[in-house]
Amino acid sequence: MKIKEPNLILCPYSEKDILTQTSFINYCHNRGVDVDKNKLNFYEKLNVFKPAKINQLNSKYFSKFQVFPLKMIKEIMTIKVEDDKILRADEPWWAKRGKELHDFYKDIDKVIIAGVNNFYEILGITLKIKTLWNRMHQEAKEVYKNGLIEGENEAIKDYEANLKLFEYEIAPKECALLLKIIPFTIDEIDDKRLFLIQRSKYLDDTFRSLFGFIDLIPDKKLNNIEGLFRLALDLNDICYLLEWFLRILGKNPKTLRTIMMGADDLRICKICKEPFKQKDKRQVTCGNYFCINENKKILKSINYKKSRVIT
Repeated sequence: MKIKEPNLILCPYSEKDILTQTSFINYCHNRGVDVDKNKLNFYEKLNVFKPAKINQLNSKYFSKFQVFPLKMIKEIMTIKVEDDKILRADEPWWAKRGKELHDFYKDIDKVIIAGVNNFYEILGITLKIKTLWNRMHQEAKEVYKNGLIEGENEAIKDYEANLKLFEYEIAPKECALLLKIIPFTIDEIDDKRLFLIQRSKYLDDTFRSLFGFIDLIPDKKLNNIEGLFRLALDLNDICYLLEWFLRILGKNPKTLRTIMMGADDLRICKICKEPFKQKDKRQVTCGNYFCINENKKILKSINYKKSRVIT
């Protein structure tokens, strides 16, 4: 069975989220995603990752949110060859392999592109929602400033009342209009949100552990957090906007925190790293023909090595 050939779509962005290539590399490093210019060029040649913008001088710019698909790409480009050994695939290593690895890599490219496209679709939706979110809070801030004449306590009350008014009277109409121009249904948007969460979930246990005590961390300290925790906070911001949008439209989505703390039934495919629902406790792949065969090869190799040790 052939995997459908996907085409990489362009990354949506707002100008304030755009970074130069050097700034983007540093941005990724601060979030636990180590990459350099050569790696970015390599991924671009593979057609799995491209700049969000290239100007007339051929300078490359990236959206800061591209750190998420970049992390996904680096994780997928890892082959598990034995239970206790992980072999990371660098460029020279791939280049020296034969037809089997070439075919494997070719199909992995398709899996990567499909995942990156899914994230870009999520990002495009999020940016539209963020415009409405920013408008709501900007109006509330203006009300707060005007209310300071009566004292700070009254200003805070006015601020909170304005937010509630916007959410109950204005936001439902605006979100309904927004949904009309988004090429996805409410359920499809929620599915894409879950995809993003599941993609992030398998990155590292520390990534999930943050969500048990995120509210206890002072804002000043949150701003100084780096590494995977920083990436977790960025993910939280995206998912919170999507959850807010879905709630305004009447859906009750399972929150990011609930999922990160283990209350979900999705698993990650051993081969392609796609999220899937287990039909059997022994199931370790998504069910795709390619993934099933690759897993059989790995198991066969492991069993062969074990038999040699026994004899």
